[in-house]
Amino acid sequence: MISIDEKRLNEYDPSLRIRLTINGKTSDEPSYRIPLGLLYYNDMNGRISTYIEEYEDTKKDKPLKRLISEDKERYNDIISDFIKKSSDDKFVSFNKTKEDIRAKGQQQPGVVLSDGRIIDGNRRFTALRELFKETGDPKYAFFEAACIHVPEKCEKDFWTMIKLLELNLQFNVDEKRGYNKIDFLVSFYKDVMNPETKVCDDKTYCHASGMKLSDFKNNRAIVNIMLDYLEWRNKPKAFYILKNEKLDGPIEDIAKKKAKMSEEEWNDKKFYIYSFMTLEQTGDRTRKIRNVLDSAIKEGALFGEIKDAMDKPDNRKLICKVVSNGDRPSNSPEESAELMAENDSLSKVLTEAYSDGSFKQDVEAAANGPIKAIESAIKNLNAIDLALVRGLETHDKESVLQKIEIIEGRLKQVKDAAK
Repeated sequence: MISIDEKRLNEYDPSLRIRLTINGKTSDEPSYRIPLGLLYYNDMNGRISTYIEEYEDTKKDKPLKRLISEDKERYNDIISDFIKKSSDDKFVSFNKTKEDIRAKGQQQPGVVLSDGRIIDGNRRFTALRELFKETGDPKYAFFEAACIHVPEKCEKDFWTMIKLLELNLQFNVDEKRGYNKIDFLVSFYKDVMNPETKVCDDKTYCHASGMKLSDFKNNRAIVNIMLDYLEWRNKPKAFYILKNEKLDGPIEDIAKKKAKMSEEEWNDKKFYIYSFMTLEQTGDRTRKIRNVLDSAIKEGALFGEIKDAMDKPDNRKLICKVVSNGDRPSNSPEESAELMAENDSLSKVLTEAYSDGSFKQDVEAAANGPIKAIESAIKNLNAIDLALVRGLETHDKESVLQKIEIIEGRLKQVKDAAK
């Protein structure tokens, strides 16, 4: 379906130019003032497709993708709400873009395909739609964008080229930097990890996006934890759960700390870590998960207390029930209330276990403090080169002897306290 009549494209007033790199060739392309009604949000964009999956998983409505051909305006209305909420700054980024366009007009052109699909400029397009609806001013009725022809037979190479262009633009436009981390990681997963949607290899992705190989590997490790956690939660690839519950920080910490455990250790401890992250939702969850992970690595009192609490037969059975049923719609208000009560009950158990474990861990740290200080003092004393001491000037030796007397006095106090 070609929405934009390419024979009439020049009627859309070419003005601003945009530099694009396509198939390794960089050129300055003209942009055109294209009527908003001809355009639609890219359903193949990783971030938008995540929202589409959530919408269709949680709302009993016709598939959103069908609306692209049946009711493009309604489709755009639904996705525009997601675009506004997709950054983590409570609409600050979107409102800034909107007010900039209101004051100066669109300054940075976007990129679209000739079928109307927007490749770059979602936030600008959204702001223009809102301004036009609010004011009716025809100056807001157009989206300034370069237009790339879609061939009649779209081979995989074409979509790979478009994805690489999208990556290049994505990592080089300020507008894109405020998006949610989970949305980015889902797009990353679809672009380079999912065999069904993968468009390029690791090296090509890094080259197109400007991403360091070390960051690429870190992102892949985080995505593997995302996939594993959602499988454990019986909601495979339901990435929107991670976004809605703001689990990007804890998931990232788990990916880092997991590397310090053997595979066997991780498999033994995963149930407790995932359960705690899912059910204990009070306070600073990211900090709490980090503390639990550190304790799990050291077999500390904090992890031990949480493990003991979860291993009680009634609690373990309830955890499995709440986790397996927590993400499905309730059949009745009574069932929903029961599940909420069970969740609250487990949360209280884990909050108490965390508090008790933290206290025990602090006591242990305080108890081991003197021993660690003495061990450190022994290391420092053993590091002293006696030949250098013998070679000191007389006044420096006197200074050393004075300090040794202080040390000996303190050691006697410690020795007497230990008797």
